[in-house]
Amino acid sequence: MKEICFKDVLFACSQALDYVEYELLGATNHHSKSVAWMGMELGNALGMCDKDLIDLVACALLHDNALAEYIATELRGMGNPEMMDIGIHCKLGERNIEYLPMATNEDGAVLYHHENADCSGPFGRTAKETPLAAQIIHLADQLDVALDLGHWEEGKSEGIQKYLSMNRNRCFSGELMDLFWDTFTLSDLSNLEGGELEMRIESRLPRRTALYSHQQFRDMATLFARITDYKSASTFRSASTCRNSMGIAEKLEQMGHYYGYDAEGCMDLFMAVAFHDIGKLMVPNAVLEKPGRLTAGEYEIMKTHAEKSDGILSHIKGFETLRKWAFQHHEKLDGSGYFKGLSAGDLGFEERLVACVDIYQALAEPRPYKSGLTHAVAIKMMLKMVKKHQIDGGIVADLDRVMGSRVHLFTNSHAPG
Repeated sequence: MKEICFKDVLFACSQALDYVEYELLGATNHHSKSVAWMGMELGNALGMCDKDLIDLVACALLHDNALAEYIATELRGMGNPEMMDIGIHCKLGERNIEYLPMATNEDGAVLYHHENADCSGPFGRTAKETPLAAQIIHLADQLDVALDLGHWEEGKSEGIQKYLSMNRNRCFSGELMDLFWDTFTLSDLSNLEGGELEMRIESRLPRRTALYSHQQFRDMATLFARITDYKSASTFRSASTCRNSMGIAEKLEQMGHYYGYDAEGCMDLFMAVAFHDIGKLMVPNAVLEKPGRLTAGEYEIMKTHAEKSDGILSHIKGFETLRKWAFQHHEKLDGSGYFKGLSAGDLGFEERLVACVDIYQALAEPRPYKSGLTHAVAIKMMLKMVKKHQIDGGIVADLDRVMGSRVHLFTNSHAPG
């Protein structure tokens, strides 16, 4: 069991998730926070308890969590909003929400967040047939998408009134519209910037830590690793590259068992690597998965993902050690790595281990622009880095032993009889 604040994890990742939606579909800045704040205020007006409000905020922040996965698997990288089957995107998002340790039952909040009151949504449900949490998220989502509440300008007040009046009993039920106007003034909706939104939500929702099981932690980490990996894959015609973070996490956990780590130690390794590349959500895909050599400028942009991961994870109290293992995975023993240029004396065993497994996965994993290397070739290339005093030779030898034995077992198990 580990203790953590679920809200910390959500807010730490929400900025990165907003960037994904902005890059792929042109959504507004701080979109998920805008939806979460409006949803929270409406839930509070309804008298929801803290647990229900936190779960509503969680669903609001993550209502489009499957966007990159949908584009990677269904649109084959085209990313054209007009071609989207919203129902599939909602189904994938609802499935992903099941990975989170919700305190209450919010079934359908993400699945039905595009249903219209007049049953013209993707699943043909009327307002009475749609969970209230989904209706709330739908209203906040559509209002911010249509009018970009983060940028206030002349005529915005009139635009909000016209939009909501035009969609009363069409997109949104009359009862929800009445609640909305009882809850908000036009002044409340002005200048909804990211930092202010987070403070508004923080002031309303208490910060409560809770004990979570290893499986619950694994599930949370798996969700955010999937989001990170699918974001990279969304540029291409297939989702074959969407296993990077999970592949590293699983291999690192195997190495933890090899080194005699207990269950909690292995889980810490898994968690650190599942989150280690979350900063890539904020790196443009044109750079992240360019099918060819990066220019010097593009490489500098790519390198920022480690610092961005550090910034995201710094907001999660209790993650201090895991955060260090995560963001230092591109440092080298000779000081030639990034983003801090640390050297051997600064890097502990876990940082060295994460770096080696990350390199091994990058070499062995197929990408759209290259084939995956065999185990033997990958280790041979890593040994060249050992000779340059860039990575730990002892760990590379152990990695060869553990992963090499797995390759041998796999080959034998599939050999013709």
